[in-house]
Amino acid sequence: MAKADNEDMIKKCRDDLGKLGDQVVYLFASRTMFQRVRGVIRANPKLENWSLFCEWMDVNYVVSATVGVRRVLDLDVRKGPVGRKSISFPHLVRRICAISDAITCTWYASQYGGKYGSVRGRSDWKTFGFGRDGGDALDTDKLEAQLAQLRESAGAVIDYVDKLVAHLDRKPPMELPIYRQLHEVIGLIVELYQRLNLLLNSATLDVRLPDENEWDWVFRFPWIPGSTGEERL
Repeated sequence: MAKADNEDMIKKCRDDLGKLGDQVVYLFASRTMFQRVRGVIRANPKLENWSLFCEWMDVNYVVSATVGVRRVLDLDVRKGPVGRKSISFPHLVRRICAISDAITCTWYASQYGGKYGSVRGRSDWKTFGFGRDGGDALDTDKLEAQLAQLRESAGAVIDYVDKLVAHLDRKPPMELPIYRQLHEVIGLIVELYQRLNLLLNSATLDVRLPDENEWDWVFRFPWIPGSTGEERL
């Protein structure tokens, strides 16, 4: 493949990773906010009885988060004019592996600026374990193994979405995912995203929740005007 074609393909990979990054940040933020809000509810003696509102919150979080996991791990085989119609980690990893001859230690080092950028880039390539057997070539087996582990861990989540969210199967899944499984899968998705961002953009992204002042302020006053919050005590 010509150098210009390789550069175009790498740009497409970066673009797809950016779009996936938006999904990952939302998943991570949703998980964090859900855990914190659930903790607030459970720690409040005034909310001793689990209400219909709390159940509604749980259900909507589960549907949103599991569909989000399903979306970024999609194996959609539909094709469009510029490749796969959907953007997902499996498609992105396959695209990276297909141009692995262009994503080498030499290329990676060239992405670093500054007087000693090339030296640092080669050092980081080895530190982060991108090379096959520590060499110049990209270890595609390692990327594919990380993706396969993620897909396997997400099996129950994906099955749940396919059979109980997108459809109502006559035969429900044999195994329903629990919160711990869902949250572990989201953690693995974050790890894969960070690794691919490090590979394609020579940059890490510490996925964090926005400042708490941007979301938890809504719990610091009564929601119903004129209510003191004591009416049902």
